[in-house]
Amino acid sequence: MLTSDSPTLFDRQFPLDILDTNRGLFTDEFCEWIVENLHIFSAFATQAKYVKGVMRRDHYSSRTIGEWLRHNSALREKGDGWKLNNDMFPDLARLCMLAYPELNGLFETRGREFVK
Repeated sequence: MLTSDSPTLFDRQFPLDILDTNRGLFTDEFCEWIVENLHIFSAFATQAKYVKGVMRRDHYSSRTIGEWLRHNSALREKGDGWKLNNDMFPDLARLCMLAYPELNGLFETRGREFVK
């Protein structure tokens, strides 16, 4: 099971428990990265909820939210990564829609085939 010692807004292992249950939908790199970067998921989900609820958009780009976060924040990935790595945006969108069913369909995702 994934675990994180990082402080987050979440009371439990959420969203890591969702990630564990749906592991095949995410890259191995993302599964390792998210454990130390739940603060980025929290900010991404907050913006996605704003887009859906306040802006009343039914479809939106995960990259646009990522670029907005990159531009308007000092969020940094833990480790030696870029300030919000582009490669993580599609998996952030998938996890966000699984964690918050009201956001289902907000982001368009492409299918993946994973080799175990």
